[in-house]
Amino acid sequence: MAVKETNVDLQRLISLQKLDQQANNLQIRMEKAPQEAKALEQELERYRAALQKAENALEHAVRERKRLENEVEDLRSKLSRSKSRLMEVKTNEEYQATLHEIDYIEQQITAKEDEILEHMVSAEDLESDTRKARTDLQEAEKEIKNKQDELQKFASEASVEIERLRQEREAIEKELPADLLSQYRRISAVRYGVAVVEVVDGSCQGCHVRLRPQLLAEVKTNQQIITCENCSRILYYSSS
Repeated sequence: MAVKETNVDLQRLISLQKLDQQANNLQIRMEKAPQEAKALEQELERYRAALQKAENALEHAVRERKRLENEVEDLRSKLSRSKSRLMEVKTNEEYQATLHEIDYIEQQITAKEDEILEHMVSAEDLESDTRKARTDLQEAEKEIKNKQDELQKFASEASVEIERLRQEREAIEKELPADLLSQYRRISAVRYGVAVVEVVDGSCQGCHVRLRPQLLAEVKTNQQIITCENCSRILYYSSS
């Protein structure tokens, strides 16, 4: 027999259970919302940190190249002075010493120019990394902003929905016999909020124990308040 043909009080209990589960699910989600919001902010912070790291690396590479360029400029000035002095030396010993000095300075210039080239190549890669990190951050900001807005919208709507469910729940409770409502609350308290369950394939969906054939036949009529012999939950049957 379908649920719509059940005993009136049993139908009220089924409805009460569904309202409680809906409200409980919303409450759990609301309690998780602050953690979700914090996780989103932490995710965004990782993108910001990645961009900052890329920018710092690029800035360091630019500073290093500028430092090397300044050193090369100083070495070229020194080289020019050494070449000028070469024309003024008096002895062969001084001449040879000046030539060695010129050769050493030229080697330094070559080495530093090679470093400058390496920094230029590295800077191109770092500029690419920085552009990507900036794009990633911008995309993440949009996506996370949307998720944050959804969380805020959910929190607002959930509060209203929970209140609506509470009012609907109270209306049903007023229609239930006091002893039946007390029984429902007592079972719910010890069964993690689940006091009314469906019977599927001959088994209680609360504890998954199979019902005796006679008990199953009685449950299928949906005309009585019947509890599971194993877990004490209130049982009902749906043919749909």
